[in-house]
Amino acid sequence: MNIAEPLKKMMDEKKVSRSRLGREIGVHTSTVSNWLDGKDVKLENLATLCSYFDCTMDYFVGEELMNPVPPEQSTRGMTSEERAAHYRGLRLEEQK
Repeated sequence: MNIAEPLKKMMDEKKVSRSRLGREIGVHTSTVSNWLDGKDVKLENLATLCSYFDCTMDYFVGEELMNPVPPEQSTRGMTSEERAAHYRGLRLEEQK
């Protein structure tokens, strides 16, 4: 999940650099940079960030939770074959 914007905001508010954050939570500075560039964060790292910044996961993923996947794009209850066909269909629609 992409946490770039809320992470930037929190780092600015707390005046924490990429290198300091990485050092204090036990990840490489490039990992923090990746998160700030929009790369996904692992759940265990998200939990560590929440502890470090004393916030809930909602702070980082609240927007994603407020904008759930539309029912027509949901794959809940599908078999793996149905899910693969679903995603192929979505990619074809995006190319149009």
